[in-house]
Amino acid sequence: MPSLHDTSSAAYKKAQRLHQKTTKNRNNAVDADWTPFRAAEKMYKARFPPPSLANVLDFATLDDARSEEIEAGVWVGRSEAVEFRELKGARRAYAIPSIPGPCTFKALSNANASAGLVILPSFLSHKEQQDLIRWSLSSQARHPNPTNLDTHYFLPEEGLWNAHQDTIVEPQPADPSSESTGPRQLVNNIPASPDNFKTMVETPKPPPTPSTTAQPLPCSHLLRKLRWANIGWFYHWGTKQYDFAKGKARVDDVLSNVCKEAVRIIDWDEIYNASDEMEWGDEYLSWKSWNESYEPDAGIVNFYQTKDTLMAHVDRSEVCATAPLVSISLGNAAVFLIGGLTRDTEPVPILLRSGDVVIMSGPACRRAYHGVPRILDDTLPPHLSESVDEDWARYASYMSTTRININVRQKWNYHMQIVPLVEAAMGLRASIVVCVTSFLLGQLFTHWIADALTLWKSPVTDENLWIAAAYYSILTKAPVEMYYAMALTVLTGAVTILLSLRDGEAGNLMFDGGSIFLFGTTVAMYLYSVIPVVYSSFTSLPPHKLSDAFPVILRSATLDLASNNLICSVALTGVLALQAGRFWAETYDVDTEVAAESDTEGRPQTSVPVPN
Repeated sequence: MPSLHDTSSAAYKKAQRLHQKTTKNRNNAVDADWTPFRAAEKMYKARFPPPSLANVLDFATLDDARSEEIEAGVWVGRSEAVEFRELKGARRAYAIPSIPGPCTFKALSNANASAGLVILPSFLSHKEQQDLIRWSLSSQARHPNPTNLDTHYFLPEEGLWNAHQDTIVEPQPADPSSESTGPRQLVNNIPASPDNFKTMVETPKPPPTPSTTAQPLPCSHLLRKLRWANIGWFYHWGTKQYDFAKGKARVDDVLSNVCKEAVRIIDWDEIYNASDEMEWGDEYLSWKSWNESYEPDAGIVNFYQTKDTLMAHVDRSEVCATAPLVSISLGNAAVFLIGGLTRDTEPVPILLRSGDVVIMSGPACRRAYHGVPRILDDTLPPHLSESVDEDWARYASYMSTTRININVRQKWNYHMQIVPLVEAAMGLRASIVVCVTSFLLGQLFTHWIADALTLWKSPVTDENLWIAAAYYSILTKAPVEMYYAMALTVLTGAVTILLSLRDGEAGNLMFDGGSIFLFGTTVAMYLYSVIPVVYSSFTSLPPHKLSDAFPVILRSATLDLASNNLICSVALTGVLALQAGRFWAETYDVDTEVAAESDTEGRPQTSVPVPN
């Protein structure tokens, strides 16, 4: 509220009297226990007196094109507040090289630019900002993407924004005995890594419990209580881990293209040319491929109202803790704080305006504490507050008190993806099918010794046919246990695929249906063609020399066996190809039930309980 910035206004004097009354008995010694990060949070959260932004880095003050945006509000920082370095390139980009306290601007050498924090002011055009706001509200905050409200309400499938605003939304049934009676418990999860990945996947992820105080509300009221919507891999807020069992929702091209372009235009060698290999571990030099390999696959859309905050936290859920995290600001401006590996480091304050993009990358920056202690009221830029077309008026009204932050990240680096994805997505089922099929293909490969002399050789001589017949005759004398073992192997593969058909997602039935058909074709051909022919024709061969004429009846049987072996080999190869296709489909499957827990650390916090 601008009047609070005028010390002579009636509103300021009234707020001053209220402030003095409410803080009269306050114990000032409490401040002594605050960490530097907590002290900064408290300063910028303060409603009275309004905090000064003199020590807040504001890149908009360097851009004449944003003068109208700055003049429209009262919140302005300084470009000299924090040291930074402009990066080379066609687009305006700045590196924040270290985590200092507020200081005087000074030029920095390349060697200092290693922290990994990059700011792209005004990266998005006015139209791109409007498009992403529309996408966030009408396309992303809806089924099948979970939001903070899904746990507590039967939300319309088309989403709150697209539903009729007077439609009453009913709460989910709740068990009063399951309601928490104490303060909210924060989850201090351990950082994800390849070493603990299997444990994370196996950690139980029970659904959150609905609120017992939620009341029926119209969509228009619930919309103001919307705090987040999931992107890509489903996140389980109760454990602060990804729930791979739910699969991965597709990341829309509207968002993906923006994030990849932001990463692509940066010369990462300019940022990390002096990096220490010890800090990066196995991911050392991975930045050299980010321009081409970066593929966002997880994230969240945060919806802040002007009294909401995001307290200091560290993102620990990604196995890759160095790949770029791209954060997009839309709507009202905010104060962003980023510190060090503990809250004891004084944070850098940065003013983020609509259209700005932040990239957090590298081992130091991705593990740094960061947060948003203040949404700055009345900072919606003119291009978002004015009705640019017929339907924008409703968006402008909502955005007048809202900041939308979209942040996406890459769960794995490209060179780390194969093993964890196989473990998480394929699982035991696919492993059994692939092992069984590979075993059978291995058995068929031994038959190719004989087949190479018959089907694949021209001309087929009597000598070659006698050699092939001798091989098949040896097979008839093999121990019967060998055939029992093969039958058990085939049965295991068939049962596994049938169970997969019963329990699998509808989108994967094509792959499993095709696999069971090819598997069945192979088994049927062996039971009704290959095995009977071998035992009826080759159990006892007549006395012969390799130069003797090969019997006509045996010639036909030998060539048929070679053809059938080839057909079975092709069919089993098809099973492997279909299972590979199923694996790919599983990683992108979005047709699943989704649920998510209510607000916790790492999401926008609100002073108004969401369910009420």
